[in-house]
Amino acid sequence: MRLRIESSRKSVSASFAIVTSLAVMMILPGIASANVDLVLSAPVTVVPVEPGSDTIVEVHLRAVWDGTIADPLCQDPPIGTPTGEFFQSIDAIVQWDPAVLELLGSDSSTADYAWLLDGFFPGDPDGWNNGNDGAALWQAGSMGLLSAVGGNGRLATIFRFKALSASPGTQVSLLDDDQAINNTDVINCNFGNIVGDISAVATIQLIACPDAGPDTDSDGFRDACDNCPNDANPDQADGDSDGIGDACDACPNDPTNDADSDGICGIDDNCPDTPNPLQEDTDMDGIGDACDNCPNDPNVDQADTDGDGVGDVCDPCPNRRPGDVSGDDLVNEDDIPFFVFVALQPDLFIGSDEFCAADVNEDMSVDGLDVQFFLGVLLAP
Repeated sequence: MRLRIESSRKSVSASFAIVTSLAVMMILPGIASANVDLVLSAPVTVVPVEPGSDTIVEVHLRAVWDGTIADPLCQDPPIGTPTGEFFQSIDAIVQWDPAVLELLGSDSSTADYAWLLDGFFPGDPDGWNNGNDGAALWQAGSMGLLSAVGGNGRLATIFRFKALSASPGTQVSLLDDDQAINNTDVINCNFGNIVGDISAVATIQLIACPDAGPDTDSDGFRDACDNCPNDANPDQADGDSDGIGDACDACPNDPTNDADSDGICGIDDNCPDTPNPLQEDTDMDGIGDACDNCPNDPNVDQADTDGDGVGDVCDPCPNRRPGDVSGDDLVNEDDIPFFVFVALQPDLFIGSDEFCAADVNEDMSVDGLDVQFFLGVLLAP
């Protein structure tokens, strides 16, 4: 991709836009209500960067009317229902990362406005246009009146950059600097600044690609750098950032790509880490039976205070695990005297956490059977 070099700029010591802006400052210091947004598009651009070739990135600047009239004298049409507002010039301070992009210039040959003068003029009073330092002032003006309209607005110009390195997402934005002589603004027919929202940014993803090799799907990305080499996807969209493009990703919203291999993508799987292709959910709490710690009792939070694998809502002893009669969250020799004490006088402890923990077989009583179960838990590896 090669840039069509702009027609040489005439070094006009004071461009039309600068003169207009200064006139506003000196003659009409009041600022009209903001109603023309300046929008950078496309919001996301993805291009390959190949060694030995220039990768050119285009960012469009559009003027979009927000539907309100800042100055009745500038209404378009002057009588009747307005469809836009007249203006005469635009100043736009453009920002970018100079380590990733190099500004080449602007191209207004396909713009929807017939500018008298436009470009990144040298010698601006604030020093914006001083090489590839990450900021530059674009200015455009007309001797006649231009109309900003709603919807997608109209194309004001195209900024062109050369990619210097790969990037997962570098941004081009507009700067609002009210301390500068030339700020980002839109000057209407009555010399009022009607610039509105300038927050829209253009994000450019620059993907490093080899300078040789096949491009099987002919989408502009060689197979070696294509996240879907057999399915055309020039936007290289990868919603779950798993390195597999959405166009060929069986689970485009699941970065683990069906971790339990049960044929259900994680975002839709009610047990994403436990295979359960039938997705049974007896208690209908959104947790599949295969991984529900209370499969017959709804418990979305899966609370398990004692960490025994049985949810609190269905655990007869929710505060202590079986055998932890001492209540220290462990089952060891320290529990023996406590267990013996409860086993010898169980009636004294009915309803207590100690009774629950001593009822190791969970039959609602503490007796000889629990001794066997307690020894089994105590001696388990």
